[in-house]
Amino acid sequence: MISFTVDTTQLEKTVLKVKGKQAKWSKEYLPRLAALIAADAKYEVQVEAPVRSGVLQRGISTQIKLGATSATINGYSSAPYTRFVIEGTRPHIIRAVNGRVLHWQSGGEDRFAAYVHHPGTKPNDFVERGLRKIEPLVEEHMRLVGEELLDFNV
Repeated sequence: MISFTVDTTQLEKTVLKVKGKQAKWSKEYLPRLAALIAADAKYEVQVEAPVRSGVLQRGISTQIKLGATSATINGYSSAPYTRFVIEGTRPHIIRAVNGRVLHWQSGGEDRFAAYVHHPGTKPNDFVERGLRKIEPLVEEHMRLVGEELLDFNV
């Protein structure tokens, strides 16, 4: 699971001082702000995800948990190997399961082995890269929502 929190406490305090619109904030604006940020986060993480079969990209999803003054957006990946992509792997041996043999093609020829020495993989923190790309968008969404809420007349 990937998780980050957008704390809107300062924005809310400003809004409450000026308008006293706490119900509007927590019921309308905070959920909308969280939805915008979650959509941006999902998109940018998918863009940064490595594409081989597309399973990793397609398996990324988000879930929003709303608090009184903040929203937590959790990211998920249904690809079972996500952790290995993000953290990388050490060199290791891959053995055939149940006494069978490993099979692959190399140079147009069939290759067989009972085990192979895998060299490991480098870490690829595509999640971190994607989330860094949305930082300016989060600030812009918060600014726009704050301005709209402060200008709101009822």
